[in-house]
Amino acid sequence: MIPRFVKPDPQAVTSYAASLGYKLDGEAFCDYYESKGWLVGKSPMKCWQAAVRTWRRNANTVQLFNPAAENARARAAKKEQMVDEEDRYLKEKGEELMALKSWRGAKDSPWGDIEEKISRHLSACRDKFGAAFVAKLLETYGRRTPVQPIAEATNKTGAA
Repeated sequence: MIPRFVKPDPQAVTSYAASLGYKLDGEAFCDYYESKGWLVGKSPMKCWQAAVRTWRRNANTVQLFNPAAENARARAAKKEQMVDEEDRYLKEKGEELMALKSWRGAKDSPWGDIEEKISRHLSACRDKFGAAFVAKLLETYGRRTPVQPIAEATNKTGAA
């Protein structure tokens, strides 16, 4: 004959879990199964000690899916990728700017008016990456003379 199931008291659950090296709130365990009518699935519980061992095993192996944490990790990875991409573009465009500046004062440049070419380069960077990118570009790679975008320079000289 199978012995009749006897509900454990919370202290017994806590001490049994501690004997297994598992910290478990006995009250939470008892409250959980009390709310379920001491059923495991659709069957009545037969051995609460086995349930404690299962909770211990699940606590060590099951990781609950946390959408907020997953979203935060995804956002952080995307931000890191964007920062890496911006740094790569900054270096690339900065090197191009330095190459253009190296032609300052030369009589013949492959691009004609070098100041105009620098201005177009900065305007294209502003259009593609934004004003903050151009500010960072100029801060990082320096600027000897003020450079205006072509449209602004044309409007000022055309109006004069």
